[in-house]
Amino acid sequence: MIPCDQIYPSDNVALQTSKIAPCRKVKTFDVGTPRLKVERALSKMDGHQLMLDRTISPLIQSNQVMTGFRAAVWSPRGADHLGRCVIASLSCDHRLCIHESRQDGQDWNKLVELSELFYEHVKGEGFHLADVRISQANDEHGRLMEEIKWRTYCLAAIAVSWSPVFTACSIHEMMDRKKESLADEGSKFALLAVAMKSGHVVVWKVSFPVTPESCHIDHMLDTGSEVPTALGWARLSDHTGG
Repeated sequence: MIPCDQIYPSDNVALQTSKIAPCRKVKTFDVGTPRLKVERALSKMDGHQLMLDRTISPLIQSNQVMTGFRAAVWSPRGADHLGRCVIASLSCDHRLCIHESRQDGQDWNKLVELSELFYEHVKGEGFHLADVRISQANDEHGRLMEEIKWRTYCLAAIAVSWSPVFTACSIHEMMDRKKESLADEGSKFALLAVAMKSGHVVVWKVSFPVTPESCHIDHMLDTGSEVPTALGWARLSDHTGG
């Protein structure tokens, strides 16, 4: 990150660099399927397809680096306790985190790992979100192979997008205040849309300032599309966010 130094304004622009270091350990997901049993029963060709899928087999050695970043997206302003932006980072191994800059601007701290929170949520529901995608295979090993694929894909984030800032007000607050002042009152939050490799879109409600306790799953959508490539917000009216 290269912010401009506004403390000592002059004709010369002073640049200060900082960075977010990727996690050195490749992220893997335990989807509750006996993988070794499946691998031993697969044909040579099916086994190769399993190994070549870097989402399902991220630990297999290859030329593809899995610990780098796929995307880094700035939040709207006001997300941290100092009123600044935070960053949502998405790594090549599908690790989704939110980071805030330290007060001195020299380094970044990880606030929360959303990919781990989502894993615990999906696991707690018995992977129902993914299992509805599993086709009726003719044999047990074919069904288990489908189970590994779709359970892993539904956990694999591949794109992220922040919404604008919203203001939450109670009904009584809305009645007591003038409409013009509502934009400056109430609690602030933004929505973080996350596209998964399974075709699902997970929408997180992130209240400001961001803490691990202020991030909650708002809703989930099934686009019916496998491997979405991008997503973005669009304002449809003055009364909607996207």
